[in-house]
Amino acid sequence: MDRAVLRNLIDGRGPFASVYLDATHDTEDSGKEIDLRWRALRKRLAEQDAGEPTLTALDEAIRERPPAIGRAGRLLIATGDRVLVDEYLTDPPPAPVARVSPLPYLVPLVIAGPRCVPHVVVLVDKVGADLRAVDGAGTTVAAYTVEGRDHPVHKVRGAGWSHRTVQAHADATVTHNIDQVAGETAQLVERTKARLLVLAGDIEPRTLLRRALPDSCAKIAAEVDTGRRAEGSDRDAFERDVRELVAEQWRLEHGKRLERFRAELGRGAGRAVQGLGPTTEALRQANVELLVIDDPAFGDKTVWAGQRPQLVAVEEAELSSMGATEGAPGRADEVLPAAAIAVGADLLAETPELGDPVPLTDGVGALLRHD
Repeated sequence: MDRAVLRNLIDGRGPFASVYLDATHDTEDSGKEIDLRWRALRKRLAEQDAGEPTLTALDEAIRERPPAIGRAGRLLIATGDRVLVDEYLTDPPPAPVARVSPLPYLVPLVIAGPRCVPHVVVLVDKVGADLRAVDGAGTTVAAYTVEGRDHPVHKVRGAGWSHRTVQAHADATVTHNIDQVAGETAQLVERTKARLLVLAGDIEPRTLLRRALPDSCAKIAAEVDTGRRAEGSDRDAFERDVRELVAEQWRLEHGKRLERFRAELGRGAGRAVQGLGPTTEALRQANVELLVIDDPAFGDKTVWAGQRPQLVAVEEAELSSMGATEGAPGRADEVLPAAAIAVGADLLAETPELGDPVPLTDGVGALLRHD
């Protein structure tokens, strides 16, 4: 999810109703099963004094959004009469969650959120291309078509002088079109700060496009063999291949960050800490680059939070010593992510898909900005 959206969430006024349920939809009865799960969770929210406007807003969101396809989880966060977050996640929860608290429950976005990085997809042929840019939350932020000249673009058979002339014109037309697509692609990559460029389409124009791209684009480019601009092409296979490339890029980037955290932690005196005490201290000092969560060990621990999100501590006395007069206890899996967002840190979970997890003291640690 976009960092600005997360910041608005933690700056908002609660209480927040957070729901994380199994939204798997793979049988004819899935819709009824999801409805039954929601009714049970709705009852739990009501028992925690969730307001009727909040429950009604969640009712409408559950009912109106189209179902997921296959295995999925769903996270909803609401306050007042508004649903602030409604996200399908990659995995259902180990156990359903329904809680009302001063802060939103954001950990599912870290554990099972979209495996996405900012990327650009280009589907090219000899005439032009379809371009699409997607942000790190999986939202399409730009989509348009670049059309070049369509005559002549096809070479002719034969060895005569006139045939060679037509072939030369066809080559020039294709080159002009590809150069136009390359220019548009480079601008879109730069504008959206894409970290992956996916090239698809017929082999010849795709190869020409890759050669025409500036080095800044070529070094982040990857190709898929599926996908054609022509009608009747297998778009499902194309989109699946794009998703796999994007997810692999996500795993690569986040795996490197976790490797760095693990290496710093292994140094003992490196730029990483673990445990509630050292992590809350680093958050108070705004010295956290990355908050690392080892779910579920992290979940049920209690910490103290002050008036500002980054004022966090293990004991109330720590807050008092800093002059905080309105501290309150809260769940670590709500308070610490909010503090991390407040200081501009990223959040990441120790998961097997990103390498062998390192069990963390208290289920949490931090990569520091400086020693």
